[in-house]
Formats: sequence, structure tokens, C-alpha cells
Amino acid sequence: MTATTLTAQHAKVQIARMSRNSERDLAMWRRLLQTADGATLFHTADFLSYHGDRFDEHHLGVFKGDQLIAMMPMALVPHDDGIMARSPYGASYGGMITAGQMSYRTSCEVADALCEYLSKSGVKSLQMTPSLIEYSIRGDETLLFALMQRELHSIRHDVTHLVPVAQTGIEESLSTRARRAMHRAEQCGVTIARRVPIAEIWPVIEMTHEKFGGTPTHTMSQLASLTQSLRHHIFADAAMQDGKPIAAVVYFVLNSHTWMTFYLATNPDYRDSQGLTLLLCDGLSQCAREGIRYLDLGTSSVDLMARDNLFQFKENFGTVARFRTTYLLSMKEAMNPQRVSLEAE
Repeated sequence: MTATTLTAQHAKVQIARMSRNSERDLAMWRRLLQTADGATLFHTADFLSYHGDRFDEHHLGVFKGDQLIAMMPMALVPHDDGIMARSPYGASYGGMITAGQMSYRTSCEVADALCEYLSKSGVKSLQMTPSLIEYSIRGDETLLFALMQRELHSIRHDVTHLVPVAQTGIEESLSTRARRAMHRAEQCGVTIARRVPIAEIWPVIEMTHEKFGGTPTHTMSQLASLTQSLRHHIFADAAMQDGKPIAAVVYFVLNSHTWMTFYLATNPDYRDSQGLTLLLCDGLSQCAREGIRYLDLGTSSVDLMARDNLFQFKENFGTVARFRTTYLLSMKEAMNPQRVSLEAE
């Protein structure tokens, strides 16, 4: 852990680089995650370790004295105007997570310390996609506000669809169309297989991506490795017919009250069997039994271009649309002496 000495006025915090390969850092990291509001699977060293050494990792801890009060998983990547810091990298969400409620004054100190640290490290900009507020219990955004005062601004909005999980039964939240599809699947003899090996469902995942002209985010071996090393947090379920998978969902358990679907896949030859609808209904039932508040069905747009088929399908489950927002902070703007002098007046 290498700390940067701060010279900013009223700075009572220090920024230090942390390593997931350091036992001391890893112990502090894991303790913070136990209480940090909005922390997700993507913030854990266990998840990030699957990247190996593919990224120039530069995780940051925020300290008051010896106490770790916040941290941000981060990597440095080459960019047009120099080095860019990214959080997340190789994940869906990142940003800074805090040990508890952070006051406005402390948030400003953290924001100033972060900008100073990144600037001294030669970083030109920070790109950050924080967790959705629904992933939190308190949902405090004071630190985000403090960073916005230092010229953090949004550069991308993607729509993600969340299902508020009904604890008393799922059918009441389904559209008429979804209820009919679920019953159709049952009539076709579709059954659910839970915690299936990735190799069994991979052909269905490939079929789905080929149909829409894309490629899976992970390779089969990467996804299989994740389900093995993080089997309580990442797993696959399948809808079965004629003895084979006809639809598949890969679930990521983000935290104690949120699950996310990372892959929604179906065999086009069995589309009329409605296996994917039945599979998601089963997933919602699992969420209800586990006391989960939200099932995130993932993004349905790219650069404000809607994927109509995803909107239509997901809206059948009583979803609410939320923005997955990516922000950018230029160190040149954040460290502008004119901005600092204006704030001091």
C-alpha cells in the first residue's frame, strides 16, 4: 500500500494504492465490503481476480488515519489523451464504495484527494460507472455530488430493467402475455434444471448471440471458471425440453438484496415453448424465497439506441427502467485553479 501525501487545504484523508495480492490490503478490502452500502460482486477481489494480469490494476483506498473508509476498484488504460482510469474494468459496475454515511465535508475531502492523487499519477481522466441506487440500502449520493462539483459529468446512459421482487407471489406482477407464456411452457412439458454446467448451456448462448450479430462477453472457459470459483455468486439455470436445454439464464448474485441476469438465451427452434419466460419466473421465485428486493434483467439499450425486442420481453415481468450511467472526470478541469479559487470565495 503506497500512500500519497496530500497538500490540499482541509485534507484529512489519504488515498493509497491497494493490491488484491497483498494479504493486509485484502483483509481491509474484505472488511470494508461487509459494511459498504452499494457494494456488489464486481467490487470484490475474488471476482476481479479472474482477469489475471490482463489489466494494469490500480485499486484505490481512502483512509482516515489507519481506517479504510472507502475504496474503488480501478485500472489504468491507454487513451487518446493519455492514461485513463476506469472503474469498472472488465465488469458492469464500479465506482467508489464507502464504509458508512459520508458527510458532505468528508465527501469533498475525498473528491479533492482523489483528483490530486490521479493528477499526480499522470492520469488524464477518470471514467466511472457506479452501482445503481437500487443496489444500496441507504442510497446516499453525496460523494457523487461532490465529484460533480469538480466537473464530473455523464457521458452515457443505458437503460437497464429491474424487477421489484414480489414476496407474496410472482404472477401478480406478470403481464397477461407473460402468464400465458408461462402456462404454455408448462403445457409443453418444459422443466427447470438449476445450477447446470456452463458447457451444457453454451450452445444456447452462442445461438442467441449469433442471431443478434454479437459475441458473448465471456468465453466458455472464462464463464465456467467463474461459476466454479464463485459458485455461490454466479450460476446457470436452464429450461429443459426433449432432454436438452432450450433456454438458459446466468445469474450474478450482486449482494444480499440484488441479483442480476447476465445472459438471457434461448434456442430459436424452441421459441414457441416459451422456456425463457418459465425460467425467469422460476428465477423470481428463487429471489422471493431468498428475500431479494430486485432482479436486474440487464441493459436494453446501447448509446440511447433501444433494442425493442428486449424492452418488449422484459416489460412483461413488471420491470422498472433505470439508467446505468457512465461518468467522466477530466483532471484538467477538476484541478483548474480558477475552479478552486471560486470555491474558496
